[in-house]
Amino acid sequence: ESIYSLTNNPAGMGSLTDVYLAIAYQPHFMTKELRTQAVYLGLPIKNVGALGLSMRNYGIQSVSSFLTASVSYARSFGGIFSTSVTANYHRYYVENYINDNSFSLDLGALIRMCEQVNIGFLFRNTTFSKFKDDTEQYLPTEIAAGFLYKISKEISVAGDTYYEFEDGFNIRAGLEYSIANVVNLRGGVASNPMQYFGGIGLRWNKFQFDVLSSFHSRLGTSPQFTLAYAF
Repeated sequence: ESIYSLTNNPAGMGSLTDVYLAIAYQPHFMTKELRTQAVYLGLPIKNVGALGLSMRNYGIQSVSSFLTASVSYARSFGGIFSTSVTANYHRYYVENYINDNSFSLDLGALIRMCEQVNIGFLFRNTTFSKFKDDTEQYLPTEIAAGFLYKISKEISVAGDTYYEFEDGFNIRAGLEYSIANVVNLRGGVASNPMQYFGGIGLRWNKFQFDVLSSFHSRLGTSPQFTLAYAF
């Protein structure tokens, strides 16, 4: 439940109390050419919910771009149940070759079973939107369910499973260990494709800085850096 809920299930942003701005950068497989850049903004709206804005771009500089810009609205009901709706604009561009765009809609939900357990649900691309038939890139349609279990104040485990209509199931799991709510150590694994993840997060006053990386057995390492600030 944070600004980074915008990357996955925006329903987790329903209880947001501060304005958050975050940026992220990832050079894929240790190359400068293939990279992802993103910016996220979370705006709590008193007694109504929260509004989220995000923009993510993946591609090779001056060659290709897969841009997704999103507007999300999330609302919490009694601090127990939260829902979200997200409108997305997608643009796929390859210089001197392809320039295509499309729109899609996502739905999310979050249930706080108790103080220790959250359960989430996500339906991405409910409109089954697509690019043109001659466009190489496609928009995935996914149905997902996940959980967060806070074993203690220091240790949390999470897991989810996705069904993607083109690629089938992907199962993911992660573990976080928090030290004095200042340093967070994280590790995880995903099944499709098989990848491992590790990272560390630091909180200082209103700043949150995260360094992490994914490890693919054939393609190599993809580090990622994120920085968030609460206003």
